[in-house]
Amino acid sequence: MIAKKRKKILIFGNFGAVNFGDEAILKGLLTKISQRKWQVCVISNNPVLTKNNFKLNAIFPPPFGLKSFCRFNFWKTLKEIKKANFIFFGGGCLFQDKERFAFSMWSFFLGICLFFKKKIALIASSIDIDKNISKYCTKKLFKKISFFSLRDQDSVKILTKLKIPQFKINLATDAAFFLRRKIMLPKKRKGILLILHGKNISEKNKIVIKKFVQFLKKKQEIVSCLAMQKNITHDYKWAKELKIPLHEADNIEKVRKIISSSKIVITSRLHGSILAMLSSVPFMAFSPLKKVKNFLHTVELDDLFIKKISFKELSSRYKKINKNYSLFCKIIFNKCQKEKQKTKKILPNFVY
Repeated sequence: MIAKKRKKILIFGNFGAVNFGDEAILKGLLTKISQRKWQVCVISNNPVLTKNNFKLNAIFPPPFGLKSFCRFNFWKTLKEIKKANFIFFGGGCLFQDKERFAFSMWSFFLGICLFFKKKIALIASSIDIDKNISKYCTKKLFKKISFFSLRDQDSVKILTKLKIPQFKINLATDAAFFLRRKIMLPKKRKGILLILHGKNISEKNKIVIKKFVQFLKKKQEIVSCLAMQKNITHDYKWAKELKIPLHEADNIEKVRKIISSSKIVITSRLHGSILAMLSSVPFMAFSPLKKVKNFLHTVELDDLFIKKISFKELSSRYKKINKNYSLFCKIIFNKCQKEKQKTKKILPNFVY
């Protein structure tokens, strides 16, 4: 009997940048896309690394700037785009206009795919656009996308205001929730783990965090940092300034092991919160980025988001979690269960 030829899916995302949040997204997606039906190729900033980690085909993104143009990979990438039967963009917050060139770059990549009249889905994503030009371009481009799955209510509102047809929009969750839970017995968990994004933390907040770390040390807590993005200097600077150990990992499973063995996670990164949820580890979250606040509001964990950091706020939350530890673990476990049920809405039905 002749085996049926598999169709091709091409996935665009911020992969291969050794950001373990994005690696969790990709791993989650790959656990659910049927390998019998689909041959998957991933657009990656480091194709060799992605091939080694996930055992699939990976290529560089189309050139966007002089450095990427000098790779001379455009025709190879264009060939994969043309061969694809379906193209996914996501997950994460690709379409946002806060970081320089981010919106322009992803819109450019999407425009190339639309030029070849490809079927496209935006999956497990957040949208964060404020500029009028961004809204105009998004409306023009997104009208041609056939399926949207979004991970927070605010992103749904943005697309609704842009008059994207409701039947195309699904309120889902982050693709990392495709991953299996990794739960350690509470009595075996030790220490306070900081997962921080130094680039987005003000100098004023850094002073507060340093004071809080000293408070934790006086409480005989083991405090450490986890680098969620390898080779990014601010993680190393943070650990050095705070005079605490820095955990480094080579893959997402090592990251998950470190998180699941921690008693409490304090994070300014979205996937610090999500991976803590998958391990039922109590956490405190703060960030100037809307995606963190919006996601925790959508999953009804607003109480774990700190709007304004102060030593008093951090120390009181720490005491509250310690006093009601089992209750916090149970609440997070139940919220995670609800998110895992929402994963059914992340991908189009034909993919499974």
